[in-house]
Amino acid sequence: MPTDLRALAVLLDSKFEGPFGFRFGWDALLGLIPGIGAVIPALVSLYIVVRAIVLRVSFITVLHMIVNVLIDTALSLIPIAGQITDFFWKSNLKNIELMERSFIDERRSVRSSVMFLGAITGGWFSLVLLLIYIIYWIGSGVLRLLMAPF
Repeated sequence: MPTDLRALAVLLDSKFEGPFGFRFGWDALLGLIPGIGAVIPALVSLYIVVRAIVLRVSFITVLHMIVNVLIDTALSLIPIAGQITDFFWKSNLKNIELMERSFIDERRSVRSSVMFLGAITGGWFSLVLLLIYIIYWIGSGVLRLLMAPF
C-alpha cells in the first residue's frame, strides 16, 4: 500500500484536532468555501480511487470507494450539516482501509463491499418506492378534491 495515499487521506480527513478530540482535515476546511468547497475534495478523493484502479483493486471494491466519495460529496453540499458530517464520514480514510483490506484478503473485502453496495441499493430503491407512493397519495387526494361536486 503506497504511503502517499494514506498521507493524502489523513491530510483530507483527520490532519487537525478540534474540540472534544474530533479530527478533521482539509476536506472540512475547504467545505466552508461556497461553490468549490465540495468540488476540490471530491476531485482529490477521486485521485485515490484512480490509484486504486491502477493498483488493481477489485472492481466491486472500487465501486464501494466511489460510493463513499459520492456520499461524502453529497453530504458536503448540504449547508452546515455538510461541515458537521465531515467529522463523522471520512471517505478517504474509509477508502484507504478498503484498499488495505483488499490487499490482505480480497475475497473478504469483495464480500464486504457487495453487502455495503446491496444495502445502499436497497435503501435507495426503498426511498424511490416511498417517494412514488407519496406522489400517488398526494395526486389521488388532489384528484378527489377536483372531482368532488361543489
